[in-house]
Amino acid sequence: MISLQGVRRDKVKFAELRGIHSHISGLLSAEGMRNVSLFFTQHALLLSRWIAWGGVIWNLEIPWNLCSMGKRFMDSTVPVPLHVGLIMDGDGRWAIQRGKPRLYGHRRGAENVRRIVVHAQSLGIRFLTLYAFSLENNRRPAVEVHGLLSLFELYARRWLPQLLEQGIRIRLIGDVEALRPSTAQALRKLEENTRKGEKMTVILAVNYGGRDEVLRAIRRLWNSGEKEGPTCWEDFEKFLDTAGIPDPDLILRSSGEMRLSHFLPLQSVYSELYFPPVLWPDFSEKDLDEAVAVYRSRQRRFGRLEGQKRDA
Repeated sequence: MISLQGVRRDKVKFAELRGIHSHISGLLSAEGMRNVSLFFTQHALLLSRWIAWGGVIWNLEIPWNLCSMGKRFMDSTVPVPLHVGLIMDGDGRWAIQRGKPRLYGHRRGAENVRRIVVHAQSLGIRFLTLYAFSLENNRRPAVEVHGLLSLFELYARRWLPQLLEQGIRIRLIGDVEALRPSTAQALRKLEENTRKGEKMTVILAVNYGGRDEVLRAIRRLWNSGEKEGPTCWEDFEKFLDTAGIPDPDLILRSSGEMRLSHFLPLQSVYSELYFPPVLWPDFSEKDLDEAVAVYRSRQRRFGRLEGQKRDA
């Protein structure tokens, strides 16, 4: 057990300390050090005040770099991520845990998308990529694939008024034309009808696979007629599905699975990764806030030294 004995009683509010003690112990036993990091991020100001008061904690080794992390998060100059990628995982497991068919979970997950998009926009996130249907998802039972495609068609119609009202543009990536015609048509129509949205861009990765994107980009390059091959990344990225879209700053995958599963492999080379354990239908605005808080606490060096300027 973590002990808080040895703290100077004349300087520290012991009611607060007992709460901190209990909370940290619970975090260590329940959800691990990831939550401890978030805890210190959120309470760095309080911890710093204790230090200034002269409190000495003898039997608790606090990783003070986490306090630095918290100060960094509280620094308003640290921006929210411009582009967030979301791997929405866990619909089927969520439904099975409740004795429901997998498609029930997909419906609940689809409803959750609307709520998270609205909240992401309120946070100032300008680009949000949603991994909606992978190329490999076609291997699932036909009834589930059919149900998923039907959901795309339903929500493409249902969400259009809200998207127009909020100034949200839809952009599609993936081999959309390989889907059944009714689904491809519904999605392309949604993309066309929202093309004037300027407040936020939501990128739907549908029938998408990272390696497949690379192969299709090479075919585009070959068919472009350019005599010389690309000599830098900027020359090649214009042939990707994501041409004109900034690389994701943060990628998170719900359900606790720790892999990207072909999601933006070339674009994610410097993305911060975050894997919350919550299943997608239960993923809330608070969970997105937590992901953004963790992102803002990290120092992105892009191969440089700490404190070195980007143009150095």
